[in-house]
Amino acid sequence: MSTSLFKMGLQLKTFLLVYKKYRIMYRVIGDAVFILRIIHGARILQV
Repeated sequence: MSTSLFKMGLQLKTFLLVYKKYRIMYRVIGDAVFILRIIHGARILQV
């Protein structure tokens, strides 16, 4: 799907939102928002 979006001239940008203890990765395409990943802050610190 991303290849066809590039052919259409659309750029794919991924954004990071920090809300309380959560990190939310999302992508905006047109009028739609796609949630790619939600990570809890405690999980980031785990090794």
